[in-house]
Amino acid sequence: GPFCCPVEGCVKRFKTKQFFWRHISYEHFKKELMSDIPSRVGKYIHCPLCDHKTESPGKRLILFHYAISHKIIHDIFAKKYPDHVLSSSNKS
Repeated sequence: GPFCCPVEGCVKRFKTKQFFWRHISYEHFKKELMSDIPSRVGKYIHCPLCDHKTESPGKRLILFHYAISHKIIHDIFAKKYPDHVLSSSNKS
């Protein structure tokens, strides 16, 4: 795929930006992103930025929503890898 992971030691490549962002969010910045997501309230985990919530037993779905839908991962990634092709102003 055209999108290469720039994290040292990682050789993954992705055909789409969506898969690239999922990988970056979950494999390399999960701890940082999860620190912003509140604990489950009742049967739901809520997004800290909007009304989105999930009943999913794990936090993976809410992590992807928070990181990608709100473009939180774009900002984190651009600071760490400013020269990467996806760190430009074209963040979609």
